Amino acid sequence: SLWNPDWKVNAPDFEGTPRKLTEYAGRRNVLMTHPKDRSTPSALERMLTVPKSGGSLNVSVAAHEQGDWELRVTVNGRLVRKELVDRSGPRWKAVTVDLKEFAGSTVRLRLENAANGWSNEFGYWSDISFDTGTQRAAR
Repeated sequence: SLWNPDWKVNAPDFEGTPRKLTEYAGRRNVLMTHPKDRSTPSALERMLTVPKSGGSLNVSVAAHEQGDWELRVTVNGRLVRKELVDRSGPRWKAVTVDLKEFAGSTVRLRLENAANGWSNEFGYWSDISFDTGTQRAAR
């Protein structure tokens, strides 16, 4: 696996991406991706069984020094979160997606690095985990 064995990296070969970086902006073990083109995002994908108690997906994301990108999170193909990842505020953005409505189900998670203007839309991914409320699994 390129970055995390639980996640499939579905990303095109684009200016050296996808690539695992030892360090980026103060974080270690970072995955760098880039959309294929203006309409085709790169993505991280996995199947996950959400416990009956529910839980949340947690990931830290960052943007290139001179760019931004759109983060999209889908569960079973349905968009559940969309936000701009840019340089405003903290360098690394902590994103949490509540999965309680999928409690007790096995779901397909997809996290996308999508274009929003086609200028340095490199996505940086770190610290991805699933939190059941009682314990956090660093996956």
